Amino acid sequence: MAVQAFDQAGNYGPLSLPGQATTRGVLPASGLNATAGIERIELRWNRSLDAVLAGYNLYRANRSDGEYLRLSGSEGTSFTTGRTAYLDSNLEGGQLYYYRVSAVTATEESALSEFAGAVALPDTL
Repeated sequence: MAVQAFDQAGNYGPLSLPGQATTRGVLPASGLNATAGIERIELRWNRSLDAVLAGYNLYRANRSDGEYLRLSGSEGTSFTTGRTAYLDSNLEGGQLYYYRVSAVTATEESALSEFAGAVALPDTL
C-alpha cells in the first residue's frame, strides 16, 4: 500500500514508499473438544490470547454444516461464558450435536473455531 497527497486545486504529491498494515481483530479460541455424557455434552477449549477478552460464545447445530445458534449463558452476561469450559445439558439422548466457539471482547467477536461434535448419551434408567 502507498499513500499519495493531493489538494483541492488538483495538485498531487509523489507516492510514498510501499508499506503494510495488518488488522488483528480478536484472537480466536482453539482446540474445542466435546465429550458426551448422559443427556449432556461437556465442552472445553484453549483460551484466546487476546488481552482484552470478555468471554466466549458457544454455538450449537444438528449438522456440521448447519446453522449454528448461539447458546445463552447463565452468568448474566451478553456472551455465553467467561470460562474455557461449558456444560450443555438437558439434551436429547442419542442425538448428535456440533459446536463452535468464538472469543468476545467488549466490542468485537472472533471468527468461529473449527467444529467439534458428540452424541449425547441416553438415560438408560
